[in-house]
Amino acid sequence: MTETKGTYKLYELTSKLEELEETIENLEGVDIPADLHLEYLELLSEAKETAEDFEGKIDSILSLIQSRKRWLEIRKAEADRLTKLVRKDEKTIEWLQEYLKQHLEKIGVDKLRTNKFNLSIKKASIAPLILNDKVNPNNYPEKYQKITIEIDKKQLKEDVKAGKTEALRYGKLGEKSTYLSVK
Repeated sequence: MTETKGTYKLYELTSKLEELEETIENLEGVDIPADLHLEYLELLSEAKETAEDFEGKIDSILSLIQSRKRWLEIRKAEADRLTKLVRKDEKTIEWLQEYLKQHLEKIGVDKLRTNKFNLSIKKASIAPLILNDKVNPNNYPEKYQKITIEIDKKQLKEDVKAGKTEALRYGKLGEKSTYLSVK
């Protein structure tokens, strides 16, 4: 008894299809006795049905991929929207705090108790560093510079492609991978 359509997983269908195709291939060119001819036809029918199930499973997986891609775009847009709202809230909070502080300082209030809050204006424990914008960062002494080294992968790849000996010490081209194109 065969299982009902759609109950196999893709890897099971792949394995079953490979086995059926191998069996059919091994029987090609062989004279099949009359008493086994019906079984051979059933084998061909099962291979055809398995191939249809395989394609159906692929359609289902591709539909899922497309659905996930749409959800991905929706979620990215929502994440961007929320990120913008977070930045806006941060700026609003910062502006309101500075606005409030300025007006309290104007009238000389450094402590205030309201119905809901206690507030005070305090000196920061650390003074902020203000850089001299007239000095080019390249002219700062080394001890005040932070140097980041980054590999120029594009140039290295070009040199490896060109077969340059020096470049081949640092990298090699990998095997081209395959990818799925869905239209």
